[in-house]
Amino acid sequence: MAREGVTLREAATRLKVPIGTEDAANLFRTKGFQRLLRAERNRYYLEVGQDIEWRRKTAIGMLLNCANQLMTNGEFDKAAEVILKASRVEGWLGAETAVNVFAGLSQKDLDTLRTKIKEKSTLAPAN
Repeated sequence: MAREGVTLREAATRLKVPIGTEDAANLFRTKGFQRLLRAERNRYYLEVGQDIEWRRKTAIGMLLNCANQLMTNGEFDKAAEVILKASRVEGWLGAETAVNVFAGLSQKDLDTLRTKIKEKSTLAPAN
């Protein structure tokens, strides 16, 4: 259930455990079952997050696959949004493309540079 997002009834059927619709609904609503399901989802997300094969290119590939499926379904506006998001992840758009030339400089460093520039400009002959 946590990995594939199937219902309790479907999971029981796959495991060949006989359970009625009402019994499944009652079990699903119990606090203990919800706690167990939440713990298993967290364990699954932890496993996914620790996958050593996960890279930025993986996310881009997933996004582009989603865009292709949306286009197949005729949802071109949504596909365009996904392509735009993939472009941002790739670094083609957005703040990721901006280069900060002051990165790593403290205010003290900037003040020192400003003072040096002012000194040089007052020492330089006027044209």
